[in-house]
Amino acid sequence: MVLVTAKKSSIASKKSISLKQVADLPLALPFSGYNTIEFFVESFGKKNLDPNICMEINDIPTLFEIVKTGHWHTILSETSVNDPQVVGIPIEGKNMRRTIMIVSLTEAYEKKAVKKFYEILTKIQI
Repeated sequence: MVLVTAKKSSIASKKSISLKQVADLPLALPFSGYNTIEFFVESFGKKNLDPNICMEINDIPTLFEIVKTGHWHTILSETSVNDPQVVGIPIEGKNMRRTIMIVSLTEAYEKKAVKKFYEILTKIQI
């Protein structure tokens, strides 16, 4: 998980950032209910931090446009940071990395496309 900020931001060159520092920044986040946001709400709560959530937006491209202004920051998975005008700063802490899983039923029918998708995913190394 990373803090996403504009390249022109004063913190863009940081190598990492603490959860406390993130809580003090003006944040624009996806709506509550997204698994990622629930994860961070819980993480802030465990450290008794009250994040400065200024807005919630349900559209990731719009969220990136808001972040690019340099006035707000967001929290997303590192793999979703694919805009040249923003950077992702790793959030410190052993629990800030998340594992992605695919769950399937062994006896359920799967189309060839699904099996190919699994094959492609197992070759990707992040």
